[in-house]
Amino acid sequence: MKTINFKALCRFKGYIVTELRCEESCVQVKLRFDERIPPKCPYCNHALPKNKKSQNVARDLPLLEAKITFIIFPTIQGRCKSCDAFVTTRPKEIHPTKEATMRLMRSVSSWASVAPANQIAKRFGISDSTVRNYDKSVLELDTPEPQFDDLRAILVDEKSVLKNHRYVTIVINADNGELLHMHDGKKKESLDAFFKKLTPKQRGSIQAV
Repeated sequence: MKTINFKALCRFKGYIVTELRCEESCVQVKLRFDERIPPKCPYCNHALPKNKKSQNVARDLPLLEAKITFIIFPTIQGRCKSCDAFVTTRPKEIHPTKEATMRLMRSVSSWASVAPANQIAKRFGISDSTVRNYDKSVLELDTPEPQFDDLRAILVDEKSVLKNHRYVTIVINADNGELLHMHDGKKKESLDAFFKKLTPKQRGSIQAV
């Protein structure tokens, strides 16, 4: 088999694809650091020494008939001497805590708007809860901040989510249906968290419906 320019399908800035391994149920893509682009601290952008190397794995979009694709990449773990922060480097295309590429998470999130979680889970070989976690993370990253100016009226409600009677408090713009706030719990503190986002002028111009 001859593979030409696989990097075009698997781009990770600062990393180079060194190996593509296809097995019956999964594909493994191995990366190494691009020597032309030294790894940097994600907080202060200061160059990091490569003396504390490790290795990590993240899930990626399915490739051809393989339901699971793993990205295997090197990391540097340690304390940045410039900003004194403990860091673990990873490609920017991989979520910092979910062990998945952003393109996989966004693909799952787009399906979540039109299909039930259990069907999406089957399609991508993940669990129902992972579908919901990906969707929530993508929405938090990609949804623009709501506008609080010129608010006239708000709708406040409590919703039961998931299992074990877990509740969230939601606040909606009564004029256009825009979601303004969502907070765990159904106590006074959950609603207070919304009003803390507002200026005194904004708070004085709205009424609950």
